[in-house]
Amino acid sequence: MASKQNNTVLALADAFPLLLLIVMIYGVFTLVMGGEAAAQALASPLFGIPIISGDRLAFDVGDLFILIALALLFVEVLKSTSTGTTAIMNHGLSAGVMTLCIVLLLVAQGFGNSTFLYITLMTMFDVVAGFSITAISAKRDIGIG
Repeated sequence: MASKQNNTVLALADAFPLLLLIVMIYGVFTLVMGGEAAAQALASPLFGIPIISGDRLAFDVGDLFILIALALLFVEVLKSTSTGTTAIMNHGLSAGVMTLCIVLLLVAQGFGNSTFLYITLMTMFDVVAGFSITAISAKRDIGIG
């Protein structure tokens, strides 16, 4: 019985859309900072790395959000290679996250900036890539060709 519950918990964890994590973190950041202050905080520098050319590669808070979202998108694309029920649940939930992001981008104060636009675009890429990769994998598994 415990093994069945563990499998259910693992399946739910696998179905969880990871990009929702960065959306929630961004939402908390925006609520804590306030709309206009959040936009200013996104542009505040975190650190810079001197590179060989003599330039300084500067990173700000918004870059950190985008970097985390890119890493989560990479994991989501890897997860989309499976063809099971869990993958289909993940794609449906990812579509919900994408819809939430679009609404927040257009309606909520503090979300209408390029950082959140890029996060929203990553959720769109997740949905399109997820469905496409799963469909191609399923087609290959079934042997349609």
